Amino acid sequence: MANYDYTLGTAGSGLYKTVEKNSHFARKHVISFADVLATKGSALATNDTVDILTLNPGERVVNVTARVITAGTASSTVTVGDQSDADGYIASVACDGTAGTVSGANGAYLFTQYGTTPFAVTWVGGKSYSATNTLRMTLGATAPQAGVVEFTAFIEQVGTDSAI
Repeated sequence: MANYDYTLGTAGSGLYKTVEKNSHFARKHVISFADVLATKGSALATNDTVDILTLNPGERVVNVTARVITAGTASSTVTVGDQSDADGYIASVACDGTAGTVSGANGAYLFTQYGTTPFAVTWVGGKSYSATNTLRMTLGATAPQAGVVEFTAFIEQVGTDSAI
């Protein structure tokens, strides 16, 4: 039995292109609302925004999740989007949820529906960035003053400018 070596750098390896960087990856950031409150120096308020992660040119966000680590202020909520759409990724995160509760992937950037039941078609799109942007949360009508939430952005590198 013969073995044919087509790994990078061998004869014949030009038949496919090897991607040197991971093309799919995740960025996580844990936000403590007590820390945000301390930075602001006064109570957090409705429509305050908190930048979570930097999104680089050449990246496409394909999913975003929020996981409650420590339950926060009763009835507090946030939305997650970017600089253009406050709830483009997650329409509502209940910050007072039980530890381990995960919210995600229900914003306009991720899901699009066409038609009506029973023939509705839903698909995932994501959003690509050609300039630096920010994954951002916007505080709801009852702004969280306490609690800890982990945000994860699942990203695909679609251009060469991504700073992984």
